[in-house]
Amino acid sequence: MVDEKTKALRAKYPLGVTEETITGAGVVVTQRVVVKETAVYVYQKKVFSWGGTTFLRDGSPITELIFEQETKP
Repeated sequence: MVDEKTKALRAKYPLGVTEETITGAGVVVTQRVVVKETAVYVYQKKVFSWGGTTFLRDGSPITELIFEQETKP
């Protein structure tokens, strides 16, 4: 069963990896949407103005290594 979020992401993004940069107040987000045959994942790298960096997959924390490995084109 495919949920609505997955359907919406599949409609917006092609198969493979799509990278976008989103600039907010005090943060720059590099978002990579990975669309596979069976799944869709949204990865984010958030770089804060105070120097901190976080990495997320579908909103859950991950390491920089996982971010880089799983979002290679």
